[in-house]
Amino acid sequence: MSENKPLMPLATAVWLVDNTALSYLPLSVRQERPKAIAWLIREYGKIMTDTQIAKLTSSTKPTVANIRAGNQSQPITEFRNPTDLGLCSYEELEQLVEKGKRKIEREKKAKEKADKQQ
Repeated sequence: MSENKPLMPLATAVWLVDNTALSYLPLSVRQERPKAIAWLIREYGKIMTDTQIAKLTSSTKPTVANIRAGNQSQPITEFRNPTDLGLCSYEELEQLVEKGKRKIEREKKAKEKADKQQ
């Protein structure tokens, strides 16, 4: 095994693939991930897509869709910022928010342009 990986069963280990290296994601953080997804949906639900939220939190699109629809086994009562949990950096979050805002502006301008032509 590599020197970076701890000696533990593969069933309990989850590795985040970063641009440069693998990093271990502890079980406690994995259990907090739905709270981070719910926070992103609450704060930026109209700006960010399910795919963007999934990439930001290292989750899957079906998981994000289930949390957005409220189809989880336990209701989420606590919301946590993913930057506080270490799931993403503040810069990554801000980049996606800015990208979403630009997309909304483009769609708004295209809609106004289409309305003027009719």
